[in-house]
Amino acid sequence: MRLSPPPERRAFLLLLAIILLAFALRSFRLAHQSIWYDEGLSVHYARQDLSDLLAQVSASDHPPLYFLLLHVWLPLAGQGEFAVRFLSLAWGVLLIPLVYRLGLRLLATRAALLAALLIATSPFHVWYAQEARMYTLATLLNTLSSALLLRALARGRPVQWASYALTSLAAVYAHFYSLFIVAFHAAFLLWWVWRERRPRSLVAWGLCQIGVLLAFLPWGRFAVEQLRTNDTYWRGTLDLGTVLARTLLSFSVGETLEGLLAQTVAVVYLLLVPAGVWALLRNKRRRLRASSLIPDPSFPNPYPVSFLLLYLLIPVMALLLLSYNRPKFAPRYLLPITPAFYLLAAQGLVGLMRPSRWGWVSRGRRLAAIVSLALVLTGAWLSLSHHYFDVAYAKPDFRSAARYIRAHAQPEDAVIIVGGHAYPALAYYEERLPTYPLPPRLLPTVTRPLDGSSAAAALNRIAARGHDRVWLILWQEELADPRRLVLNQLLGHGQRLTVGENFHGLALLLFDLEPEATFVAQPHIQHLLLLNFADQLELVGYDLDQRRVWPGETLHLRLYWQAQRDLDRDYTAFTHLLSPREHIYGQFDRRLGGDFYPSSRWPVGEIVQEEYPIVVLPGTPPGRYPIEVGLYLRSTMERLPILGEDGEMRGDRYLLTEVEVSRAPLPLSAFDIQNPWEVPAGDLTLLGYELERETLRPGQALNLTLYWQD
Repeated sequence: MRLSPPPERRAFLLLLAIILLAFALRSFRLAHQSIWYDEGLSVHYARQDLSDLLAQVSASDHPPLYFLLLHVWLPLAGQGEFAVRFLSLAWGVLLIPLVYRLGLRLLATRAALLAALLIATSPFHVWYAQEARMYTLATLLNTLSSALLLRALARGRPVQWASYALTSLAAVYAHFYSLFIVAFHAAFLLWWVWRERRPRSLVAWGLCQIGVLLAFLPWGRFAVEQLRTNDTYWRGTLDLGTVLARTLLSFSVGETLEGLLAQTVAVVYLLLVPAGVWALLRNKRRRLRASSLIPDPSFPNPYPVSFLLLYLLIPVMALLLLSYNRPKFAPRYLLPITPAFYLLAAQGLVGLMRPSRWGWVSRGRRLAAIVSLALVLTGAWLSLSHHYFDVAYAKPDFRSAARYIRAHAQPEDAVIIVGGHAYPALAYYEERLPTYPLPPRLLPTVTRPLDGSSAAAALNRIAARGHDRVWLILWQEELADPRRLVLNQLLGHGQRLTVGENFHGLALLLFDLEPEATFVAQPHIQHLLLLNFADQLELVGYDLDQRRVWPGETLHLRLYWQAQRDLDRDYTAFTHLLSPREHIYGQFDRRLGGDFYPSSRWPVGEIVQEEYPIVVLPGTPPGRYPIEVGLYLRSTMERLPILGEDGEMRGDRYLLTEVEVSRAPLPLSAFDIQNPWEVPAGDLTLLGYELERETLRPGQALNLTLYWQD
């Protein structure tokens, strides 16, 4: 008779299979995608000598542990994409058995295995295990510190508390938001002391945190300075509903699946997590198994519901509180709490499979558990397939852009990259040509974009070095150069050449510069004006490319605006092409500065140029048409008054100039004639007609449109 293996061995074999699956999913196509900005910055820091590494990281918004480890790793493993990302992969795989061990302490074997499986196949975890950043390291260390806290509470020995303190310190040095896990530990410990009447544990924990605080003080001042000055996010407040929904989707299917299936899997998780809480509440008297973490079988259950709920909720609330008025948020910041999320979801699945005294209830629960797990794994499989194979979800392709530049560059070429903070990603692949980041910063900023003087000075320095051609890479230029100063300057002083490929996530352009090109900070304005809009903004002047236009053509109008004071509102400009009876025959409205450089961000006195392409409607009668301009608030549609030198209101619009619309034959294709019908009628031809309706009641009007051709 063939005997089945004992439960412990079967669990071990299943865990080993899950770990191998996790490694396979995380190593598959690990080097396929290009290194992008975040990863390029990691490699840039790691390649510095130790003093420069610490100096540069201290000016960033991250602590140094990950970069120090990468600094040691790269000389040993190599500089390729696989080697660069392998550390993140290793920590992501090590997380699997650790979560399983934590699950054994808090739940039971079946739930621990299911949680390990959910993390192993999680597209969210796979993505960050394939990225050269610190997020999997922080998750591993925070999970370990949480497990060691339970161990210290169980044994109470100094060595266990010291292990917990050192791991907590490492976690904080891996990512600042590990402090939120420390806050969860504090909340759980207070609950523990209150329930178990063990105040000595609180004293031991307090001593550990004093040690962590003292050890973190050398870097703490940099963290406080970054919290005070960091401007890599837009001003405003978080939309809590959107943030929570986005986080739930990321935890459920990652960031590479959208649509109905993604929402369905998120709903499944949203139901499984409270189901797990309910299942634990129903089994709150269950004892923990004996193990190396909590070796005494009589040790009481450390309140798994309280532990996991606080693990899940305290960091979320802390992060939302910190970020509410400084809305820099991404679901990856909450990656360290995902073990609690998946443990509760796994317990929910186990609870569904719990037998009932009624057979039909048991069968229904089992079916619900199977369907839920099938939906979760199907969502994971589709999301991972998108991650591996769908270019729409790929990282920006700096590698292909650099390869193209290498293949087509000439000796005197140079490369300009806007925004300049992406320079490390390009430098990872291309170091042969002189490369100029604009602006020359390693971190993006939304409050200090390029200004006209800086852009012109940088371009003049580049031109003075004898570069005949310039490659221009645009990535997140809406942050670095929202006014398109560099692009417009190059278009004005060079010939744009053909680039034979497109590159995912970025733009690559090539310019042949004029001999002795000179770039100026302030543009030449064709027609000067001084129009005061409510002492808020001034229309300084305008350019117009032509004064005579045919119907269907586009008038290219450029307006020059200047903020007269610090603005707290975002204004919209309107431009209308009017007939003598003030019917609109062309229109273009534009929010000043667009979405990335609205007027509320404009420095006082800086001239900002805006383009207004006005399409003249087909069929516009010939004649002279004035162009009117003005400003309004989109939220209320209220127009700003124009003030004279005496401060008196002079209306809410300004007639800028006149253009002549010429009579021009339009092609028949310009008209969508409902009933085409060519009938000669003397010198004219009836081309067709349109009827508003074909059936009428007595007394109704018949609207007939005829199309004639001379």
